[in-house]
Order: sequence, then structure tokens, then C-alpha cells
Amino acid sequence: MKNNRPATDRFAVCGRSKMVAPVAQELRKYLPRVFRGIRIGLSAYFLGCLPGMVVVGEAIAERKEAVQKQPPEASAGFSPDKVPGLELWLTPENRYVMIEEADNRVSEWTDRSGHGFNLVSQGDNRPLLVPNTLNGRPILRFSGSQCLVLRDGTFLSKPTGLTFIAVVRANALKEWDSIVTYGNYASPPPPHFGLKLNSSDGRWCQWTTEGNLVSVGESLVGQGFKILAGDFDARNNAHRLYENGVEVGKSVAGYILEPGQPLCIGSQFGGYAPFFNGDIAEALIYNKALAESERKRVEEYLMAKYALNLTHRVSRLAANLPFAYYPSRQELEVAVDRRQFLEPSGDGAPQDQAQVSDEVEVAVVALGQTQNLARGKIKLDAQGRGQGIIKLPDLKDGEYGVEYQWHAKRVRSPKTFKRVHFPWEGNSLGLNHTIYPPFEPVRVKGTAVSVVGRTYQLNGFGLFEKAQSKGRELLAAPIQLVYETDEGRAAWTGLKTNGKEEYPDLAVFESEARSGALTVRSRSAIEEDGCMRVDMDLLPGERPREIRKMWIEIPLKQQEASLFHYATGELRHAYGQCLCG
Repeated sequence: MKNNRPATDRFAVCGRSKMVAPVAQELRKYLPRVFRGIRIGLSAYFLGCLPGMVVVGEAIAERKEAVQKQPPEASAGFSPDKVPGLELWLTPENRYVMIEEADNRVSEWTDRSGHGFNLVSQGDNRPLLVPNTLNGRPILRFSGSQCLVLRDGTFLSKPTGLTFIAVVRANALKEWDSIVTYGNYASPPPPHFGLKLNSSDGRWCQWTTEGNLVSVGESLVGQGFKILAGDFDARNNAHRLYENGVEVGKSVAGYILEPGQPLCIGSQFGGYAPFFNGDIAEALIYNKALAESERKRVEEYLMAKYALNLTHRVSRLAANLPFAYYPSRQELEVAVDRRQFLEPSGDGAPQDQAQVSDEVEVAVVALGQTQNLARGKIKLDAQGRGQGIIKLPDLKDGEYGVEYQWHAKRVRSPKTFKRVHFPWEGNSLGLNHTIYPPFEPVRVKGTAVSVVGRTYQLNGFGLFEKAQSKGRELLAAPIQLVYETDEGRAAWTGLKTNGKEEYPDLAVFESEARSGALTVRSRSAIEEDGCMRVDMDLLPGERPREIRKMWIEIPLKQQEASLFHYATGELRHAYGQCLCG
């Protein structure tokens, strides 16, 4: 095994003799680049008993060769650790990685920040160290099954936010390919943070407990090395994404950091798929959201170090913005970003900024044709972004594209949409009260309604007093509306409900409930399949008061609803637990 990390701490065994102290002092300059593997041990042994000039000569000769192969550090006078809050710094230079001689795969990646947050891997999960790849420097290659996880230590013990910056190249896309994740895999998952590729198109994506923030930029796959950054500011719950120094995504969500969680580079949650397919040249994590000036200093350092031609600060964003087509409403919903009209140099904007329009013209055309079938304008906000609705005619079957124009610059979205007329369009099914098998007519008896397999009884809120499925009661108590004032939980009086309309496929009830501060009038419509819609009007009561809290109680029987689960963003998880009321 090669150990290419700094070896000056191991050199203490060589300083036993004053005679070799000057030799040891000279060798310390060269050990990080020269002595590797077993050679460190042998050199330390011979220095303890023999004059070391032969070893010094060998060291100097080998150091000259190393200097020729290894480019100098960039941005003289600046280093990322000069920005406060650096938690982790990973660079694949020889002295910061431990590799196997047989296959050049990395079993440990040493934290350069000084905090000791070293990442480890083993077996087939080890990424490959590829030398002389980017400006003569090595990179770590992840090929869809490799990752590195934090060995030990409490990572982000007191975070006020988080910033991840890395030099990355995406070589392929399989699914939600993870570049970095912070958090633990559990059900339900605790707060977590991840930066990965969007599964549908390979765009830069920030993944949190609250959902996904996807870049408005283009796919990263096959686009070469980029400087990617993502941050979270706990002070205002703001999430941001950056590509080559340009902000390409922003949202506000809940708090997503929990101290001391596992950190993983190259996969999700310490070895779970999906894995990253690409190269990482350098990665840094700060325990706060960096100020713009701080982030730019780090990005400029990386640009100079790896000779990346990204100094323009504005990257070309394709017109790859999302839109949605609604044929039933004959509408197209589009989003635009002024930066999609700028060239990599930043050119493309009108020279007279006072005349810059805050509108983008949008046109819909059939593929292969030039005639505009629909036109509209989208207003832009102060950041140059906007979204809106374009009204469409009833389009013929075929494929259509969208063009955007801002001043003299015109771009076309690479995305298209299709119009297909289906046989069921325009029929009257569901517009009359006809019952179709296997459903049966709705049966009403007083305040009870029976449909296939179920019987409901309504109360004065227009909600279920009882709910039976094949004769088994599902509720432990009636469903009710509850509210509190400064006097505590309110009491209801005068609850009543009456049947209003009855059809083979529908039964409609009107209900009323009174209390001192509030009167509720409800309209409940129950259809033949058991689905019920309730519309409530909340009116001031005879003694109006400030309402502090209001909620609907649904007291289910646990034995009858064991698989009922929380309706949240994690709806894919069924926890086998009942919301007992």
C-alpha cells in the first residue's frame, strides 16, 4: 500500500542523533513528495545508524522530477483555509491520498483542513486515482459504484449553514447520481442535505428533506469540468445553487441540518445507491453559507489552480426551462430567465442598460415550420426571471416547440411538447347522473348515505359521525372541527344537518354548527364511489372572539387503519402506524 500523505510526524524516529538532525531538517522539505510506502520505513531505519548523505542526494534528485510533474499551487497568497468556517478540504495530490499499488484505487482521502475528517473506502467501493488529468493534476474517478465515507469525528457539530464547492465533471447519468450527501438513511428520514444530478436531465440539483431544488441551467453530463457550489443559510432558510460562479437556483425551505450526521462523497448516505459517475478534482465544505465575496475568492482560486476557462462569470444557459402544456385548458405555462440569452463572454445584452426590456416574447410553433401559432409576453423580475401562461388555440395533432425572444436575441427551447387528441375527448361521461357498473345508486336514509361497501352518517359539521366499511366502524369518535380562543376549547351547540339534493350518483347535504365565537355552514356532496367533498363557510358567531388555533380531528381506530400514514413529502413511506386521535 502506498501512503502518500505527509510523513513529517513519522520522521521523529530519525532525530535520535544530533549528527543526523541537519539531514532530517533538510529531508522534511522533500518527504511529502518523495518517500512512499516501505521506503519511509527503510529511510528512517538507516538514518538512525548511518550518515544520511546518500539518501539526501536521492531525495533531491527525486524531488526535481516531482516538481516537473506537479504544477505549483494557484493564487499565491490566498488559500481556501483563509476563509473562516472551513470544515473539510479534499485534494487528490499524492500526499493526501492512500492508494493500493496494485490498482491505484483510493482507500483513504485525508482532510487537508486540519480537522481530521478523513474519508475512507474499501473493496470495490474505492474510487480510482487518475494522474495528470486536469492541468497536470490528479483527479478521483467514480464509475457508478464507488464512494468515500467519513471515518470518524463529529462533522458539522455547530452548523449555522453549509457551503459545498467542488471541481466536478459528470461523465454519465444513471438516476439521481449523488455527488455529496450529509445525513442518515432512515424511515422517516431525519433532516439531510445532498447535491446530485437531476434524474431526468442531469442538471445540478440540491436535495433536502423539504424537496428538490433543480438548476435552471443545462445538463452537466459530458460538459467537462465545472465549479459547482451549493449552500444553505440557516438564518433565512435559503438554498442556492451555483455553476461556474453564477447563481442557477434559489428556494426557501425548512431547516435541513442536524449536527453530527454521516458524510459521504460519491453516493447517497454512506454507500447506498445512486452513485456518482464522474470525476472530482477538489472539494471543500464550510460550516456556514459563505458570503458572495468569500465564495468568489474560493472559486477564483480553483479556476487558477486548474487552469479552467471560467473567468467570464456568466455561463451559457440553454433555453431548457420547464414548461407545462394543458390541452384541456388550451394553455402553456412557461418560465424564462434573461441569462439564457447571454453568450459565455457575457455578451448579448443591449449596450444601453437603461433601455433593457423587462419582458420576454414567447412564441409557439409547429416543428419544421416558422408560423407562430400563439404569442405572449412574460414579465421579468429584478433578477431577470419570470413565468406566465400563454393561451393556445386547439392545436392539431403533432409536435410543437417554444421560442423566446429578448431584444434581438432569439433562442428555442430544446424541449418540445405533443398534442394528441384522444377518443374520449369531448364525450359527456360524468356530466350526467347516470350510474355505470359496478357502481350502484346512492341510497339516503335520514343523515345516512350508503354506497358500494360503505355507509356514512353525517353530523352538524357536514363531516362523518360514523363511517362503516362492510359493517365495521372505522372511527373511534365523530370527525369534528375544533378551535380554541383565550377561553380555551370551544363548545358547539345547535348541530343539525339536512338532505338537500338526491340523485342516483350523488347526495347533497347542508349542515350547520354554532358556538359562541363561530358559526359553520357546510355543504357535503357524496358520490357513488364514496368520495365526499365538503365546503365550509366560517362566519362570526354571537360572541366573536380571536381564534388562536383551529383543526379537524379524525379519530381513527388503530386496529382498522394500521397502514394509515402521514401525508407529507415522504408519502412513499408507509410506517404502519395510525394517527390516533
